[in-house]
Amino acid sequence: MRAKLLIPEPAMLDNYSDVEYLCYIIAFHAAPTVMRRKAASLITLKNGKRPLKEIWLANQQKCGEYFPLRHICLCERAESVSVLFYHPDLLEKCLQNQENMYFLEKYGYTSAMSTNEKLSHLADRYQTGCPHEIGIFLDYPLHDVKAFAECGRKECILTGYWKVYSQEKTAIRRFREFDYSKYRILCALLDGVSPKQVAYA
Repeated sequence: MRAKLLIPEPAMLDNYSDVEYLCYIIAFHAAPTVMRRKAASLITLKNGKRPLKEIWLANQQKCGEYFPLRHICLCERAESVSVLFYHPDLLEKCLQNQENMYFLEKYGYTSAMSTNEKLSHLADRYQTGCPHEIGIFLDYPLHDVKAFAECGRKECILTGYWKVYSQEKTAIRRFREFDYSKYRILCALLDGVSPKQVAYA
């Protein structure tokens, strides 16, 4: 059973400036990465009640001051932008894993590529749709990434942060860790910490 997360009152979110609201979205959705529980998080920033795509494009460099993460735009569309937020050291560890690398080779990655080159290749492949191997970059278990890539219609045993095909108990433990990361972020925000500072609270 996954934990129920606190939800900020709409009035609280409405009082945020555009940059604060953007930081809230990043902090919440990338919380497991902010807390170093996983190597990377993918967030799609869409125009809606607030023009999140435009807010991001105008403030992406400034956001680097508010989070201990690097980022790369994987895909930009008319009303949205998909951004991968990551810890360089954790992501490099994922990508250098020998079994992960064997899998990535099927999609044009090589062990000679730097992490930045692999990210560029991922972004190129993302232009035609979300590629299966992104699960490796997102620090998902290889066995589940492979199961989804090889037979996406296969019935999974659990759906959470990813589709789980085996090792359910291990996946549930990780889901709870990720949920707890979000809980910590939300508690800090509800205690009055600014979204611009919450990653370091």
